[in-house]
Amino acid sequence: MTFNRFLCLRLLSTFLPCLLVGQGAWAQLPDGSVAPDFSAVDLDGEAWGLFSLLDSGQTVVLNFGATWCFSCWADEHEGALNTMHNAFGPDGSGDVTVLFLEFDDNSTLLEDLSGSGTNTVGDWMESIDYPIIDSAGSIHALFGGSNEPFACLVCPDGLVTNVPVLDFDTLRDLCLSGCDNAVNDPAARIEHLGLRSSCEDSTLATINMTSLGADTLTAATFNLHSGNDTTEVTWTGTLSLDSVTTIELGFVPVPGPWNVALTSLNDDLRNFPLDVDVSESIPTKTEIEVKLTTDHWPEETGWRLVDDTGVVLEEVEVGSLTGQQETTLTWDVELPSLGCYEMVLLDAVGDGLQAELYGNYPNGSLTISNIDAGEVASLELTWEGGEEGAFFERVTGIQADEVSGTDEPPLTHDLRLYPNPAHHTLTLSSPILAADFSNIAVFDMAGRQVHLPTVQKQTVHTRSLELDIHSLAAGMYLITCGEGQNTKNLTFYKN
Repeated sequence: MTFNRFLCLRLLSTFLPCLLVGQGAWAQLPDGSVAPDFSAVDLDGEAWGLFSLLDSGQTVVLNFGATWCFSCWADEHEGALNTMHNAFGPDGSGDVTVLFLEFDDNSTLLEDLSGSGTNTVGDWMESIDYPIIDSAGSIHALFGGSNEPFACLVCPDGLVTNVPVLDFDTLRDLCLSGCDNAVNDPAARIEHLGLRSSCEDSTLATINMTSLGADTLTAATFNLHSGNDTTEVTWTGTLSLDSVTTIELGFVPVPGPWNVALTSLNDDLRNFPLDVDVSESIPTKTEIEVKLTTDHWPEETGWRLVDDTGVVLEEVEVGSLTGQQETTLTWDVELPSLGCYEMVLLDAVGDGLQAELYGNYPNGSLTISNIDAGEVASLELTWEGGEEGAFFERVTGIQADEVSGTDEPPLTHDLRLYPNPAHHTLTLSSPILAADFSNIAVFDMAGRQVHLPTVQKQTVHTRSLELDIHSLAAGMYLITCGEGQNTKNLTFYKN
C-alpha cells in the first residue's frame, strides 16, 4: 500500500484528523520478523486468531487501514484483496485469509465504515468482501504501526513480509510461492470482459475465468442475477493452471446492474461474486467536442475513449493535467466511423469532481457536444461534479449514428447479427434508427435464395429485424444487406 502524503495533507486542511508521519519514522515490523499472535472478532461476530490460522496452513494478509484514508480507498477500488479472498479464502480454495483492520480507534466510528459517518471516504462494508475488524489499534501497534496505513502478510511459518503494492499478481506470488504455500484444491478468478456500456437495450454478459490452482478445472457453475431473474450457467472443459477461458452467461437488460457468482468448481462449492453496471448510450455525430473543467486537483483527473472492442482511441492520462487547476480544456475528437464507443471519466482518488467538499473550491465538470461543419452544434451530455458524487470511473456509451455534415449515413454500417449460431430466431440489428431493412436477402451455400418470415422492431437505441429460421436445415447461410457500394455480407450458422 502506498501512503499518499498529499491526500493526508488535503484532509488535514479540511475536516479529517490525519496525523502525517514521515516514511522514515514508520516502525512496522521488518521482513522476516516473527509475528505476534492476536485474536479479534469481525463485524459479523466471527472470531479470528492469527496462530490458529497459521497452524491450519494458511497465509494471512493484514490490511491496516482507516476510513478517512483515500489511498486505502483507492487500493480497495483496485480489487486485488477482494480477488485474493474470493479465490483463495474460506469460500475459495482455503489457502489464504485476508483481514481488514481499521486501526484509528480514536476518531472513527462504526458509521464511518458503513459510509454514513463524517470521517469516511465511502462505504467500506459495501466495498470489501473479506472480514472487517473494527477498533484494531492495538493489533496495528503490535505490528509496529503508529498512524500510517500499511499491509503485511504472515506465512504459515509465522514470519512477516511487508506488501509494498496491493496488486493481485504481487499478492498471489507473496502469499503462495513466497510462503511455500501450494494451492492444491480447485481455484479460479473471474473478471468482467467487455464494455460497461451498450448501444442496445440488452447486452451479452461475458466473463473470463482463470484457473489458479494445481487441480485442472473441468466444470464450473455460475448464478447470473439481473433484475428479478436468476439463471444458472454451467461450464465444462479443461482449464489448467493460469489458463483462461471466456464464458458467455446470457443477455441482460441495458441500462442496469447485473451480478454473477461462481458457485462451484469441479463440484466443490465456491462463492466468488462479481458486480457489473452497464450504462446506456447517448446519440452523437461522428465529430464531438469533449470539454473538461478541472477542479482544484487536476492531477487526479483524466479520461479515455474506446471503441466497441475496447481499443483506446483518445486518452488524457491521469497526472497529465497537473498545474491546470479550475481550467476549462477542450478536445475535438473525430470518431472513425458510425457505431458504438465508450467514454470513461477518471478520478484517481475516488471523490469525483466535487471539490466543494474540501473548502471554497468550484466543482469540475465534463460535457460532450456534437460538432457539425466545424462548429459546436448541440450539447449531448453534462456531468457536474456536485451532482455526480464520488467515483473512480464514470462511464457512458456513445452511439455515433450520424456522420457530421450529413443527415444520411450509410445504413449498412455496424450491422450486428446475433445469436450466431442460432436455432429458432436470428436478429439483425443496427444502431441507426432510420435503417431500412427492405434490401435484405438470405442465401444458402449453393447460392439459392431462401425466404423467411421477418418482424421489424425498434427501441430508443436500435432498429432490428428478426428472422424466423426454424425451418432452415442446419448449416451456413449468407445474408446480403443494402445495394450497390453499400452492400454488406454477413454469414450465420443454423444449428
